[in-house]
Amino acid sequence: MARRRMIDPNFWDSEDVSRLSIMERLLLIGLFSNADDYGKGRGNSTTIRSKIFPNDDFSLKDIEKALKNIRKNINVLFYEVENNQYYKFTKWSHWQRVDKPQVSMIPEPSDSENDSENDSYNGSFSDNDSYIDSENDSENDSSLKERKGKEDKGREDRTKINMDAKEIFDFYLTLPLMKHKTLNDSMIKAIESAMKLNNYSVSDCKELLERHSKVVEFSKNDEYKVEKRGLDVFFGQKVFNAKQLICSEYEVGGKYYERYKDKLGENSKTLPPTLRFVEYDLFGKDKK
Repeated sequence: MARRRMIDPNFWDSEDVSRLSIMERLLLIGLFSNADDYGKGRGNSTTIRSKIFPNDDFSLKDIEKALKNIRKNINVLFYEVENNQYYKFTKWSHWQRVDKPQVSMIPEPSDSENDSENDSYNGSFSDNDSYIDSENDSENDSSLKERKGKEDKGREDRTKINMDAKEIFDFYLTLPLMKHKTLNDSMIKAIESAMKLNNYSVSDCKELLERHSKVVEFSKNDEYKVEKRGLDVFFGQKVFNAKQLICSEYEVGGKYYERYKDKLGENSKTLPPTLRFVEYDLFGKDKK
């Protein structure tokens, strides 16, 4: 859910905004208020109409025409990723300062789309009405560019991590494990940490989860059955009295993989060896 947004008083004095009709100005504010903490939102005209004008009789043609004029006059990029439509306010950080931004589930536009938008945009609303002081631009230009480059890279990395975590989360929900309702920050951090520490790909994470699901089923009649693990625990907690993560126990060479490998079968994908394993007895202590 988008947070509350502030509309700067300069909005009403902007020449760019004055080129919009009353309906288009209201639509622009609606896009602004529904954007996430990085200035991105879903750009499908049907979705936009249902969110911003749920009780009005504007046609999709009206919405599309208004969006076209907004794009012409305001620094907002409309783009497509994998047949899904999105929008992004390209000067968002100039308009809003967000403390502790929430993770974004919306992908970034490609570099070519960003370049194309910058070439075609004629308006100046975001430049004239930003919170950033435009005086002494020559002194601050290089530092601002450097900071912007770092911010853009950080956002791209964050978006990639969030999309990977969402794909893993969606796969987890297909398995007979715990019934998570939403993907939360602790899950994302656990997945990110495990992928970085153990050099996992998304496919690797899915394979480990599938093995865990099977092992839970295989062990249900054993004296010491394996309990279902939530995403944050599976990827984020270490084995008792050990250094490796719980998910590592399902790699080739790991305790649960070795114990149930005959049942898992030869078709199980072989993950790259990590050389992190030591042998454990049933209670998690090192074998001497």
